[in-house]
Amino acid sequence: MKEKIKDWQLIQALNVAKDIINSGQDLVPMIIGYTDTGHMLFPGFYKTDKEKESYLSMVSTCFLIYKVNYYISISEGWMGTSLNVRPSEDPNRKDVLFAMCVSRNEKRMITYEVVIADGKKELKEYQSATDVEGVFAELLPPEDAVLPEETRQQLMRKMEELGLMVKPTDDDTPPNTTIQ
Repeated sequence: MKEKIKDWQLIQALNVAKDIINSGQDLVPMIIGYTDTGHMLFPGFYKTDKEKESYLSMVSTCFLIYKVNYYISISEGWMGTSLNVRPSEDPNRKDVLFAMCVSRNEKRMITYEVVIADGKKELKEYQSATDVEGVFAELLPPEDAVLPEETRQQLMRKMEELGLMVKPTDDDTPPNTTIQ
């Protein structure tokens, strides 16, 4: 199924992230996966590249198990000014908020620059893109990837024991759909 990203879900996720940043708190990276019946939230508590790799592998596996159609990834990070230097090592890097939406037929990213003014974090829209690449843009399994149903059900039961399960989403009544 080629699901189209629902703009109101992106706007809702962005508004939550903006509220957290505007309050001066650090934003925990998160990925929200959407299925036919609900959504799953994956907070990203990783500190090293190896931990991030394990986190992304786990998310991608859950997407296969639960048949996720599309997802939204939101995180703070750095944007470098040179292709030859890692953003973490770039003295001219920008602090940014990334919001990426990925389905099997669509990829979008909105980036906001995080600016500190009068001791407070403020966000200003920086750029939008549809030519999104990178490890966070490639988490959906191929559309034809299938687990045997018995295996899938066993894995779903195990995931539910761990507290990781699909939460129902009411698509008929979108919340505030204005970017604040």
